[in-house]
Amino acid sequence: MAKQVPQGAHARNGDRGRQSDIQQSPDGPAGYSSADNYKSLSRDNYAAASSGASSSEGKQPGEGKRRKGSKLTTALIIIGVALCVGALIWLGVIAFGYIDAQNKYHGYAESSQLDTVVADEVAEDPSALSKLTVDWDALRATNPDIVAWIYVPGTVINYPVVKTTDNEFYLHHNFDGSYSSSGTVFLDTKNNASLTDQQILLYGHHMNDQSMFACLVDYHDQSFFDEHQTIILATPTMNYRLEPAYVFVCAGDAQICVYNYPSLELFRKDVRSQYDSSVASSSAFVPENTMQLVELVTCSYETNDSRTILAATIAERAVPGSGTTVSASTATTEGSLSPTESAEQAMSTYTTDANDSASTANGS
Repeated sequence: MAKQVPQGAHARNGDRGRQSDIQQSPDGPAGYSSADNYKSLSRDNYAAASSGASSSEGKQPGEGKRRKGSKLTTALIIIGVALCVGALIWLGVIAFGYIDAQNKYHGYAESSQLDTVVADEVAEDPSALSKLTVDWDALRATNPDIVAWIYVPGTVINYPVVKTTDNEFYLHHNFDGSYSSSGTVFLDTKNNASLTDQQILLYGHHMNDQSMFACLVDYHDQSFFDEHQTIILATPTMNYRLEPAYVFVCAGDAQICVYNYPSLELFRKDVRSQYDSSVASSSAFVPENTMQLVELVTCSYETNDSRTILAATIAERAVPGSGTTVSASTATTEGSLSPTESAEQAMSTYTTDANDSASTANGS
């Protein structure tokens, strides 16, 4: 916002006494003589009067203050203009950053080759989940940290998910590794990339242009929550359809990063606590039956340092391209790998291959 420049102080010009009338006279008011009793000045008084008159010649009353006020006004105007120009440049840089980041993410979405038309059908037809495929090789060529793709029908969320050795780097770096205030959606560094932990945490920024995870705060509204009951999380080995269970707000330093609890009872106790403090929720969700949660985390502004967390359960899973989708609660035959175990094993192989490819590319 441009700073209002105050008006300069202007000195008023008072009535200027006639120079010819300025004199020292005991008969009239100071500086003036009576017209009917005019007396000539003595030489000394005349010299003093003349000296005073000549010292003020060319300098009107208040002129010094007027010049100082004018300089101050000019300085303030220059500062105001400089601030305006600086603000415009900074806003331009921010806008360019937003546009550049989203253009890149649109490009990554094209590279992923995720069929969003089919993905949109998953909410009505869970069998479509098995039809979803992602070009992981293309994404891995850009960044070997890729572990998943997240897509939420009816929102802007359509992004790659990465995982690295800390939770800081992707706060300020794009998927291609370049600096970006938008960052990248990332899996908590302590979570298993095969998504086998009790509590799985995905982080994304709340951007002013409503990109990344900004729309999570829309889930505060119960009607929006009810209308957006599908989250698709695809990995190289398994596709998941998640169902939002509840959304809650907590402080930024809240202890939510518990990945695997000592007991199922303690896990469900925390889930119940979160559910009871939720701002919107699914009436079908029962905390005491919960086995696993995927939580999407972003900043929100209820306080200076709040977090909005959307907790979701796994409703269905499907091996990509298999043509078979199973409910999350479906049991497997004795002696065979469960979908989760199979995914963990396959993800381990995928991660090893990705690291080997990165090492080869770096010449190590």
